[in-house]
Amino acid sequence: ICRSVFRSHAPGCLSPAAVLKAINRIIIGDIHEDMFVSMLYCVLNIRTSEITLACAGHPRPLLIAGGRPRPVSAAGVAIGLVEPDQFDHCLEEAVVRLEPGDLWILYTDGVTEALNAEHQEWGLDHLERAAVEAARGGAAAIVDRVRRDLLSFAGGVAQYDDMTLVVVQRTDGQCKEHRYEQEQG
Repeated sequence: ICRSVFRSHAPGCLSPAAVLKAINRIIIGDIHEDMFVSMLYCVLNIRTSEITLACAGHPRPLLIAGGRPRPVSAAGVAIGLVEPDQFDHCLEEAVVRLEPGDLWILYTDGVTEALNAEHQEWGLDHLERAAVEAARGGAAAIVDRVRRDLLSFAGGVAQYDDMTLVVVQRTDGQCKEHRYEQEQG
């Protein structure tokens, strides 16, 4: 349902927050009370290199600028958890401008919550460290490094959640994307 509503509201709308608000208004009446949807919606303006984003209960993206990682804040609760007025009040929209060399990292909680044999989570600190150490090599190097470090940490332990990592890098006025996805279950 969420994907269908998204596809009907997103075209032509440059406001991620407006789209997420519309999705919540429609889904809140049809979703089971023990279900919700976390979602991060970003719109990249390739002319200005600005990313406009809204976050509905999803992990915050990371911006690596000047070799330093910074979580980008845009408050919001997951879709289907609260009534539309409260959802609308909580949802923020943020704008980030990518400068040449900047890296934009999007990930699902399956990446940071991956477990090892001792039931320890990999965590945001490990993700940030791997990304910063690989940043000189660009987006593809970050994806490769995070994947390698994460799989080494997990040590073959079956994971309970999907893992998705998308890295976008601005180079010479253009953005290049690399990704890693692993489905579970």
